[in-house]
Amino acid sequence: MRGSFKRISITTYLNEHFGPGDRSRPTVINDIRKGRLPGELLGGKWYVFVDDDNIPINSTTHYTVSTAAPILTGNKIADAILSRRKP
Repeated sequence: MRGSFKRISITTYLNEHFGPGDRSRPTVINDIRKGRLPGELLGGKWYVFVDDDNIPINSTTHYTVSTAAPILTGNKIADAILSRRKP
């Protein structure tokens, strides 16, 4: 069964899951890059994929994120830029 997910900012993720100074923003970004934490860089901002309870999803076991479909914003210039984006 496929569940839903949403994106939250790294700041929100850190505030909800860690105390002050317990984990740094660069560490979270590195975890996303290495595949240890589900997330992405979108429009210059990093996001963590979470479930409805703001718990990070396990994208390799329960969820898949399709990159096959193009991202469309309705703005021709933005759509052209996003279509050139590497997955």
